[in-house]
Amino acid sequence: MRLYTGQLVFEFIVCTAATVFFSLLMRAPRKTIPLTALVGGASWVVFELLLANNQPEISAYFFGTMVVAVSAEVMARIFKMPAPIFIFPSLIPVVPGTRLYKTALALVEERYVEFRDEATRTLFAFCAIAVALALTNVAARSLSAYLSTRARRKLQKRQGKS
Repeated sequence: MRLYTGQLVFEFIVCTAATVFFSLLMRAPRKTIPLTALVGGASWVVFELLLANNQPEISAYFFGTMVVAVSAEVMARIFKMPAPIFIFPSLIPVVPGTRLYKTALALVEERYVEFRDEATRTLFAFCAIAVALALTNVAARSLSAYLSTRARRKLQKRQGKS
């Protein structure tokens, strides 16, 4: 699959706009919308670049979601808001909606072999998304716990010396 720069820029703009509209639809705080939209567009660019470089579709879903999840954790700390406020709208471009549609269509039209194949791909895509979100969440919580424990120990050391 060959990807042109103009096409990639156009898709970035479209995905950024879609993220803005989903942020508005989900009533996200206004001050979070610009960064959330940029993350949504960036996640799509990562997804497309991986596919264009002949990487497996599952890894494209995984790493596209990782961009969203890591960015959301960082923005959650900056804005002092829960990460899902940033995750849900930003994830919209990467969600395999077309694949889900094709799965349902194959089932309705009784094309069971195609249904099985599409359902498997769709399930794997959603699993890749879920694993990326879970890993990032666990890593963020672990890092946060480590840093707070470390800060508490430093404070106790200082108070013990005084």
